[in-house]
Amino acid sequence: EAFKARYRYEENVSWKCDDAGKRIDGPFCPNCIDEGRERRLNPGATKGVYTCVEHRAQFWTADKRPAVWTGRADRG
Repeated sequence: EAFKARYRYEENVSWKCDDAGKRIDGPFCPNCIDEGRERRLNPGATKGVYTCVEHRAQFWTADKRPAVWTGRADRG
């Protein structure tokens, strides 16, 4: 549990934080963190998209997702 306490799950990924809660490193695979291993995510070709090679999982952060999703494209 001490290992996991150093990380915060935010924006679909895990971030290593200092004692004040400020992000100091990452992003890391949240699945790996849950398993007690630190594995850095590999950046994708698109900003905000990351992949874990161990779990073959893809993660999208706020850089990729729109701030507000309406579910449809507005047409003028």
